[in-house]
Amino acid sequence: MLTRNTWPRVIGFSWWNEGWRNDSDSLHNTEMRIQNNPALAKVFSEQVGMNPRVLGRITTGAENVP
Repeated sequence: MLTRNTWPRVIGFSWWNEGWRNDSDSLHNTEMRIQNNPALAKVFSEQVGMNPRVLGRITTGAENVP
């Protein structure tokens, strides 16, 4: 895991914050948007946003959702 110093030389990563259809069945859709998944937003915030090893400001977009 990136936040546990498994790969200490990694200096950055990018999250693909997107969702898409995989076929005609909506149950097969892929949803990686943090703002649309409260459980994912919580894990991301805990593991990345509140991690002292992570530098910079984390914005998920979830803070803008009513």
